[in-house]
Amino acid sequence: MTVSVRSCLSQIFAFFLLVSVSGGNVFAGDVEGLYEVDRLVVGQEADERNAALSDALAILIERVGGKKGIVEPSGLTPTLKQAKDYVERFEYIPLDNVPAEPGTTQPQTDRAGREVGSDNPEPAAPVFRYRLHILFDKSSIERLLEAHQVPIWGRLRPTLIVWLAVDDGVRRFTVAPDNAEGLDKTLADVGIRRGLPIILPLMDLEEQARIGFSDIWGDFADNIRAASSRYRAGAELVGRAYRQDGVWSLRWSLYSEAQADHWEGRDVSLDAGLAQALDQAADRLGDLYARSADQVEDKHVEMEVSDVNDISGYARLLAYLQSLELIGDVVVAKVQADRVTFDLHLKRESRMLRKAIEFDDTLGPATTEDAGVLMSDGSKDILRYRLLQ
Repeated sequence: MTVSVRSCLSQIFAFFLLVSVSGGNVFAGDVEGLYEVDRLVVGQEADERNAALSDALAILIERVGGKKGIVEPSGLTPTLKQAKDYVERFEYIPLDNVPAEPGTTQPQTDRAGREVGSDNPEPAAPVFRYRLHILFDKSSIERLLEAHQVPIWGRLRPTLIVWLAVDDGVRRFTVAPDNAEGLDKTLADVGIRRGLPIILPLMDLEEQARIGFSDIWGDFADNIRAASSRYRAGAELVGRAYRQDGVWSLRWSLYSEAQADHWEGRDVSLDAGLAQALDQAADRLGDLYARSADQVEDKHVEMEVSDVNDISGYARLLAYLQSLELIGDVVVAKVQADRVTFDLHLKRESRMLRKAIEFDDTLGPATTEDAGVLMSDGSKDILRYRLLQ
C-alpha cells in the first residue's frame, strides 16, 4: 500500500494489535499470525518435516479460505506434497519436559513402532521433542488460492463469543473461564486452527445481573446480544447442551451481521460437539467475510475524523488506517483544526471497512446521532468518525 500525504505533518507508521483467546475485553479486526502454523514433531529428519509442512499447509488453506474441508474439492490436495515451496521460513523449538535421552521414559519399540516384548499390536505413542514453527509466504498462498478460485479471508475477523448453557443431569450452569473444565482448551485450539478470536463470557456478578442461565437456555437473542456488547464481539454462538443416557443433545444459534443461523446436533462428547459447532460457525463467518478475486471492488471513500488533537494522535490515526488491509491507498486531503479528511482507495466494499472499524477501538461515532454511518454527497461515499483517546 502506498501513502500520499498533502500535509506538513510527520508520518509515523506503527500499529500493533494483540488478539487473545481468553475472557475479558477483546477487540478483533486486524488479526496477526494468520500465515503461521505450528506442528509437533519427534525429530528434524526431512521426511517428518515434509509431512508436517503438508499438514500445516492444509490447515492454512482452511484458515485463509474460511472453510473446513476446502482442500480436496478445490483441487489443492496434490499441492500439499509441494508445501515447502510455499514456506518463507521455519524453525525447530525444543519442547520442555521431554526425556533427555530416547528410551528413558518410553518402551523400546521395533521398526513398526510396536513395543518389544509386548502382545500389544498398537504402535507406541510418539514422544514429541520439538514444535516446528512455520511461516508461509502470504503472496504465494494468495496466488495459489486465487488460481483455484478459493475465496480469501484476510485479517478482518470478528471476535466470536460463546454463550453455552449446560444441563449435565446433575447441575445447570453457564460455561465461563472458571468452570470450563477443558472446554476453554477446545475454544483455544479451534481458534488457533481457524484463525478466529474466540472467548467465553466472564459471568461475573456484573454479568449475572444482566443475563442468566434461562436467557441462554431459551436463546433470548436480544438479551444475549445486549450482554455481548460488553465484549465488542462481532458474532455470538449460543448453545444449549443437555445430557441424557450418555448422549449430549445440542442446539446452536449463530448471530452475526444482523442474520441468524440455527442448527442441532448430538454427540457422546460435549467437547467434540463444541468443536464441531465452532467449525460450523467459522465456516459461516468465512462465507460472510471471505472474498474471491472477482469480488474485489475498486472504490474511493472520503473519511472525516475529528478529535485529532496533536501530532501523536495524527500519527496513530494514519498508522491505523495504513494497517487495515482493506485499504489500498491513503491520501490526506485536508487538515483543519482537530479534523483530518482522508481520501481512501478501498480493495473491498465500504461495508467491510465499517465492520473493521467496529471490531476495533481506535475510532468511534463522530456524534451520538451519527454512529459512524455511511453518508454520500452523490459522487463518493463519506464516513465520519472521531479518534478515541
